[in-house]
Amino acid sequence: MRLKGAKHVDYAMKCNKWYKLRPGDYTFTTWVGDDQLTYRVVRQQDGWLLSRKVAGAGLLILGAPAKTLSEAQAVAEADAEVGL
Repeated sequence: MRLKGAKHVDYAMKCNKWYKLRPGDYTFTTWVGDDQLTYRVVRQQDGWLLSRKVAGAGLLILGAPAKTLSEAQAVAEADAEVGL
């Protein structure tokens, strides 16, 4: 069976969108090559804590808590651009 619109499928895999799981808890998933990266931003008392999970690997906390949600999201998006 031949897949139609392969470019569309590839684009859909790279399209990053933040999802609100519940108040103070956001996530998005992206792909770098064949590796799936899932970023999660959770509100803590001292700021927004950013973590990254690579499929098949452990959880990694990225730096100190950010002051704002948009700052934490920018760090996650920049990290995803750099890749693994």
